[in-house]
Amino acid sequence: MITRKTLLAVAKRFSLIAMLLILPLSRAGANDPLGPRLKISLFRYAGSEGSEPKAHFSRFKGILRDKITVLVEELTGVWPGFNYLGNLALEPGGNDGFEDNLNTAIAVKNYWAASRSLILLRGSIITDADNSYSAQTRLFFGDLQGALPHPSLSVKLPINEEQFANTSDSHSLAIFYALAMDAARRGEKPAHVITLLSRAQDKIRDLSKRQSSSQSLIDIEKAVENAIMAQRLRSYSR
Repeated sequence: MITRKTLLAVAKRFSLIAMLLILPLSRAGANDPLGPRLKISLFRYAGSEGSEPKAHFSRFKGILRDKITVLVEELTGVWPGFNYLGNLALEPGGNDGFEDNLNTAIAVKNYWAASRSLILLRGSIITDADNSYSAQTRLFFGDLQGALPHPSLSVKLPINEEQFANTSDSHSLAIFYALAMDAARRGEKPAHVITLLSRAQDKIRDLSKRQSSSQSLIDIEKAVENAIMAQRLRSYSR
């Protein structure tokens, strides 16, 4: 006897297969003349005016830059197919960010598209009750959002030595996910995409051990799982 639960499971499976069959028609594919998105655009955070907040923003940027360097070294050491990530960069150079004049959602998306950024990082430097500083960041993925409910995620992290690992892992997670979705967009092999998604899962596990799960972490965990399932179905259909 075919139950309603069985029918729903079959329908879900076929909807995923249909999505994968349509996907190659909607993405730019492996022959994208513009290649991968390798620019992480950091805007000047609100509240970073003044010597002390500015110094904390500079420190925050330094953490991000160092983590991107480590991330690239790890991936290029795994397989030569990741050598293109040698051009992954946090922009602009120096200690400041781009001036943030993006006042609407359309302006944000248009900037993301025109600049060929992988992710946009925008936010605020916040002074907490104990006079410590935190970075409230909104990470914008644009068309690389995948199964995320929204094209952006919000993360708040203290800028101090105790939270260095959380700051690094949260942003590494976002970068791994965006790189994976961009690789899928370009038609890279499932194994290539899954390797990036697996690194994202590693960061999710590390973060879950150190802190309670936020809604943003729950959302991206589900998006990563959905993306892995989609890539496995792609590999089966080959």
